[in-house]
Amino acid sequence: MNNESLPRIDLELLGLLRRVADAGSITSAARQTGGSQSALSRRIQEAEARLGFTVFDRTTRSLVLTAAGQILLRETEAMPHILEGALRKVREDCFGELPVIRVGVSRSLSLAHLPGLFHSNKSEEQIRIELSHPRGKAVIGGVLSAKLDVGIVPLPPQIPQDLEVSHQFEDEFVLISLQESNANLRRKPSLRTWSVKQRWLLPPAQSTSRLVLQNWFLTKGVEVSPAMELDSFDVMVQLVELGMGVAFVPRRALSAFRRSSKLQRLDVGGAPTRKLAVLTRKEPEPPRAVREFVAGILFS
Repeated sequence: MNNESLPRIDLELLGLLRRVADAGSITSAARQTGGSQSALSRRIQEAEARLGFTVFDRTTRSLVLTAAGQILLRETEAMPHILEGALRKVREDCFGELPVIRVGVSRSLSLAHLPGLFHSNKSEEQIRIELSHPRGKAVIGGVLSAKLDVGIVPLPPQIPQDLEVSHQFEDEFVLISLQESNANLRRKPSLRTWSVKQRWLLPPAQSTSRLVLQNWFLTKGVEVSPAMELDSFDVMVQLVELGMGVAFVPRRALSAFRRSSKLQRLDVGGAPTRKLAVLTRKEPEPPRAVREFVAGILFS
């Protein structure tokens, strides 16, 4: 298929298709846009005619994406954000607007990690940072779809081919408990025996941090079941201090809290370690502000 035979469909029509898919019906989508149901229905039919295939299977109550419609919306998800990024470059490079960098930081990174991540913000050049704090998968998806310029997450087992890792950092865990619980491993016969008696606070199942900890437990021959699953290590530290259980948390996470006599670090010999990654999209020429921001990231 050459360029002349490609279907002529613009971002506006693609946006309408996506809005209807998200709303689940033309009626709901029309209500959101403030237009009429009949007008929106005609636009959808126009888009399908241009594309040469059906995007929605119509029922009496709702619309369901066809297989072709699913592929279309999935593969074009990044297009509006790529255009937005191009317009940002124009405004910043040609009209002197303040550079904006959209950064997503995984919830599983504690507050103590942020100073190293935003080290570059100390530069003399003025930039505006839009910071979001979703789950790791949402961060990766945001960078992939160009909703985010930079993502900082625990390094996943696989990196999408359209992304690249600009930095990697080692992040060591430490096992903490409440001193009042008298949970001192040196007085216990073995880690395996001690661990089954504890209330474990763990990251969510299938998260990268949870997989790191599970692999470490396997090497030690230890089986643990979570009493609670949380996606914030900062909250874990607070709950351990309240006597709610024991937890492996990043060593850096403890530096964000006041030095408390209530918490103790337990020596387990060779604590687990995860890798943190800074992710960006593979682009021929990323915005200069983004390049400088990424280059200035530094963990102490």
